[in-house]
Amino acid sequence: MANQPLETMAEFFSKRVDGYDSHMQNDVVGCRRGYLDMAAALPAKVATLLDLGVGTGLELEPIFRRFPDVGVTGVDLCADMLTECAKKYSGSKLTLIREDYTQVKLSAQAYDVAVSFQTLHHLNPTEKLALLRKLCGALRVGGAYAQCDYFAADDGQEAALRAQYDLLRQTESDPNGERVHFDTPLTVEHELALLRLAGFGDARMLWREGDTALLLAHREH
Repeated sequence: MANQPLETMAEFFSKRVDGYDSHMQNDVVGCRRGYLDMAAALPAKVATLLDLGVGTGLELEPIFRRFPDVGVTGVDLCADMLTECAKKYSGSKLTLIREDYTQVKLSAQAYDVAVSFQTLHHLNPTEKLALLRKLCGALRVGGAYAQCDYFAADDGQEAALRAQYDLLRQTESDPNGERVHFDTPLTVEHELALLRLAGFGDARMLWREGDTALLLAHREH
């Protein structure tokens, strides 16, 4: 991987949009279960939902099945992914925003719940903490956040991937300051610590399968 050039996030996913759904459902351990269990983990009543890194919206299918009238706001950098998502759910209450979700403006207490699926592992801890704080503020008190993601097996793997990314950024030119695709997952323990530091309460892991785990947290105050 160290010899492969870095791609911008939008370019990476645009090139893979045609086979993305099949890859995630069939090749990534834990994802098929994650799509179903993420929807099941949400509260009984949900009117508004924020999806960070919505992509083609695979996680939305079981969510819309459980909450047919939910209003969803999905944020993603990749226009091609958003086009696919819009096609899938043309009859649903879906607003799609093409933007870096670390930069998007979120209104205070605007959503009942938020979700993210296999996306926050691209952020460094500083970026992630800032995003999680913003996300916590965008949830209503008592609101839930479900995160299904790729996590490092241990501290050693976490540090090695971060060092590999830092080395690549030293040897490659910055692609116009855009976000690039590279996996720098934290351990589950470090991720939960960031969630609590960001203001979430009751942050816990529901299950783990391979490198994939489902976390659930709530805004308590």
